[in-house]
Amino acid sequence: MRYISLFFTTIILLSCGGGGGGSAPLPTVFLSASTNSVPVNSPVTITWTSSNASSCQASGAWSGTKGTSGSESVFINLVGANNFNL
Repeated sequence: MRYISLFFTTIILLSCGGGGGGSAPLPTVFLSASTNSVPVNSPVTITWTSSNASSCQASGAWSGTKGTSGSESVFINLVGANNFNL
């Protein structure tokens, strides 16, 4: 059985947009997975939370506009590293 590894990248300023205005705190995000290694053709649950953000944009092994917190089941079908950026 082949296994893959999951890698996470957090891009704070470019992906999770803050509410704007003055000297507001910078947005931050925390991204995690239900496991760090899964068999190919298996799902993994990605969970994230953020603070001082009004929206988040996903890229890499997933895509689209995401809420400022939540979870999503992602089906892993690529052998090797799968990068999840938020």
